[in-house]
Amino acid sequence: MNASEEEWREMLYNSVECELCNEPYGEAEDHTPRLLNCGHTFCHSCLSGWASSGSSSSSAENGIQCPSCRRETVIAPEGLPKNFEVLRIRDELEQWTSERLAAFRVQSEKVIEEKEKAALEAERAAQIAQQEAEKAAEHAQALQRQ
Repeated sequence: MNASEEEWREMLYNSVECELCNEPYGEAEDHTPRLLNCGHTFCHSCLSGWASSGSSSSSAENGIQCPSCRRETVIAPEGLPKNFEVLRIRDELEQWTSERLAAFRVQSEKVIEEKEKAALEAERAAQIAQQEAEKAAEHAQALQRQ
């Protein structure tokens, strides 16, 4: 994998975790990705902590400032919306990762079988060579006695 592929993969994995706590987003309420009006997404737990810590000095009573860009979002009575796109990407990334892992496992098992087979063949060849060396030594001794 080259550097740009590695950077792309890291960026993809970072997009499915909260920028504040670095925990992966999930279906559990605490780690549900919540979307702010500015487009930034953070987990429910971090936004709750951000709002209650006073770090978010919003001018609106039911508002919160984005931890990244400081744009204000007014929180509707039903709360901040879930970022379903982030959850979809996370699910697809998990599926892709498990598929790659399964393929890697199959490939690894195949390589291990081939290496074990080669080791057995090498052991057999060494045994045959040992037997032939012993026969040659016996033959050489017999020739010397003559």
